[in-house]
Amino acid sequence: EQDIMDGYVKHTIDAIWYLVCSFPSLSVHRRLALLLPDENFVKAFKPLLQSRLENDFPHRNFDLVSCEDSLSYLPFHLLSKPSQDARKETIVLDTVWNAAGLEYLIVMSIGLDAAIDESSSSRMTRSRLYQGITRSQLVAIVVNELIQDGWLEFLGTLKLKKEKFEKELAFKETRKSAAGQMVTDA
Repeated sequence: EQDIMDGYVKHTIDAIWYLVCSFPSLSVHRRLALLLPDENFVKAFKPLLQSRLENDFPHRNFDLVSCEDSLSYLPFHLLSKPSQDARKETIVLDTVWNAAGLEYLIVMSIGLDAAIDESSSSRMTRSRLYQGITRSQLVAIVVNELIQDGWLEFLGTLKLKKEKFEKELAFKETRKSAAGQMVTDA
């Protein structure tokens, strides 16, 4: 369990390095959200990540906050006298459910995958992945361990059909049970 969590932290740090190098002048203050599956994951992940952020980014002042707490911060340019504390770059770290209805410039969906089966938890996994990715406005990154027969493994096998788009045919294929039927057929 600890090895898995350490792996998530390592790959999250790698992804943050990728962002910092790709957008060198961008402050991530309230622009980066790390979305996790549940509160237990948040409690185990947060202290490990905070420690690694301090070690790997000593020149940045990152602060991990919940979705709710992030809404109480003003952008730097609206502060009359920015204090030392105000120069922290807040990174949102919360469950995917607590980010419902919110959007961020960059979103990392971390640890949201699970094996596909017929249970309702499998549908919840699909929903979590969808919710995590759709919270992003510009960049969506998925950090996940390889889950045998998981949704991400399944999505990696899909191929794009290069056919002319037909609106009526597309509407016929659109239904709530479409993803479940694809799994059953596979």
